[in-house]
Amino acid sequence: MWQRIQTLYLGLAIIINGVIAYLSFWSLVADSIVRSIFSVYAEAENAESTVILPSKYVLLVALLSLLLSLIIILIYKKRQNQIKLGKLNLILQTALVVFIFLSIDQSANSGIQLVENVAITYSMGTYLSLIPIVFIFLAVRAIRKDEALVRAADRIR
Repeated sequence: MWQRIQTLYLGLAIIINGVIAYLSFWSLVADSIVRSIFSVYAEAENAESTVILPSKYVLLVALLSLLLSLIIILIYKKRQNQIKLGKLNLILQTALVVFIFLSIDQSANSGIQLVENVAITYSMGTYLSLIPIVFIFLAVRAIRKDEALVRAADRIR
């Protein structure tokens, strides 16, 4: 279980999904002054009103992906189930990235209406959310290789 490369890939995906909860996704810069920094727990406050991010859902999907990666590691004897759950986790992680970018776009559009001369800068959390997709894909590929190796060994017997 622990010596398999897919465990390393899924472990890295777990760590990155855990770190995503503490990083900011983007910031609103108006007149060379950072007005607001948006993270999973943040709300953007301006003088006129408050822009609320759907950040609780981002956190929920990140934690679901983290939990699913952990489950995949723990069911190491059932490789077919690992492959299926890995594909589901890949879809979930892709949905997380799409959800992050859509929520940034939605919040940016409402934030731009509040302040003039606005520039949006993406932060590390946005780019970091793309990396677990690669690790989960590599893990699924490694699980498939293991399954093919086991089937080949069964044919020889």
